[in-house]
Amino acid sequence: MKRTLFLVLALAAHCSAAGLTRGDVVKLKRGDTLMLGGKKFQQAAKGQEFTVVKTDLANVFVAYTNGDGSVVAPSLPAENVEVITPDGWADIMAGADAFREQRWDDARRLFTRAGADAQQKPLAAALLPRVQGALTAGNLLRSLAADPARAATAQKGFLTTLQTLRDTAAQLNTTGRIALAVAIDDGAEKLAAAVLGANTAGIPATKLDKATLGARAVTAQRAVARARQSIGQHKLIEASALIDEGLKAEPGRLELVAFQTKLKKDMEEAEYLYKTADSMRTRGPKGVIHSLSALEDGLRLCSDHAGLRDLRKQMQAQYEERTSPLVNAAFMAKAKGGNDKALNEGRELYVNRCTECHDLEMLDSRGFSGWEKTVGGMARRAGLDGGEQSKIMAYIAAALNVVGE
Repeated sequence: MKRTLFLVLALAAHCSAAGLTRGDVVKLKRGDTLMLGGKKFQQAAKGQEFTVVKTDLANVFVAYTNGDGSVVAPSLPAENVEVITPDGWADIMAGADAFREQRWDDARRLFTRAGADAQQKPLAAALLPRVQGALTAGNLLRSLAADPARAATAQKGFLTTLQTLRDTAAQLNTTGRIALAVAIDDGAEKLAAAVLGANTAGIPATKLDKATLGARAVTAQRAVARARQSIGQHKLIEASALIDEGLKAEPGRLELVAFQTKLKKDMEEAEYLYKTADSMRTRGPKGVIHSLSALEDGLRLCSDHAGLRDLRKQMQAQYEERTSPLVNAAFMAKAKGGNDKALNEGRELYVNRCTECHDLEMLDSRGFSGWEKTVGGMARRAGLDGGEQSKIMAYIAAALNVVGE
C-alpha cells in the first residue's frame, strides 16, 4: 500500500513537471527553499520567478545568477511552481535567441505569438517577415544547388534578405535594444554560414560593433536576472542598483524599465512604513506594537532598507517579545499550560531552524492554523521530523497566548 501511494505521488509530481521545458518562466505558489547539491541554497518567496533549465521526476531546476555572473541550477519541488504566460516582449527576445541558435521553427512560432500582444505587435510584425524572408530565400537557394543559372539569381535574393536583417539590427541598436540587435545580427551570420558555407563572397558586413555591444548585452541580461532575484528576495535597494547598471548598458531593455516602475512604488511605501515605525515607537506600549507591525511590513516589502534594519536593531528586545518570547516565569504565567522544558525546546528549534532561510515573523501575523500550515509546508526543506514540528507548534500555541494579551 505504501509503495503504491509513493508511486502515485511520484507520478503526480512527474506530471507537474512534464509540461515544462527549458526557457519557461515559472513562479512559486508559496515560499520555499532552493536546494543545490542536496543542501539549502537560497530562500525564495511566494510569487518569485525563475527560468527553467531542466526537470526531473519531482523537481524543477532553475537558473540562478550569482554576483560574479556565474549561473547555477538549484531545484524546487515541481508541485510548487506554475508557468507564467510570457508577454510579447519575452516572446520577441526568445524568438531572436531561437533565430541565433538556428532553431528556426521556434523563431517563427515565437515571433508569431508575440504579434498577439498589442504593445509588441508592430515590432513582431516587422521582424517576422524579415526573418521568414531570409529563411525562405535560403531554402530556395539550397534547393537550386544543381541549377547554377537559377542559383545565381536566388543567391542575389538571399543576400538582399541578409542585408535587410543587418539593417534591422542596426535600427534596433539605435533604439537601445542592444541584445535584440545582436541576436538578429548573429542569426543572420549563422544563416549565411548554414546556406553558403565557405562561400562568403557578397555577404553583407555587420553594421554593429559586436564586441562592445555584445558585452553590454551580457551586462544587461545579467542585470535582468539578478534584479529579478533581488526583487523576489525583497532586496529593493540592491535591485535598484542592478536596474540602473543594466539600463546604463542597454537603455531599451524593457524588463528593466518595468522593474524600475514597480520598484518606485514599493520603495516609497517602504520609506513611509519606516517613518511610521520610527514615529510610533515612542508612544507607549500600544505605539510599540504599531511600530513593530509597520517595521515588519516595511522589511517584508524592502528587506535591505537601511533605516528599517537599523530600527529593528534598536528595537531588538521588543521585536523578540513579539516574534519569539523567552520561555520564563512570565511566559508560563500567560501560556495557559505546557511544560517549560518542552516549550523551550520548541522555541530553540523555532528560532534556530526557521531562521536558516528567513527572518522570524510576528507571531500574531496569523492564527494557529495558519502557523500549522506554514510550519508544515517548510518542514521538509528545513529537515524537521514530526516530533520537532510538534514541539515548534506547541511553543507557537503557547506564545500566541502570550503575545495576544
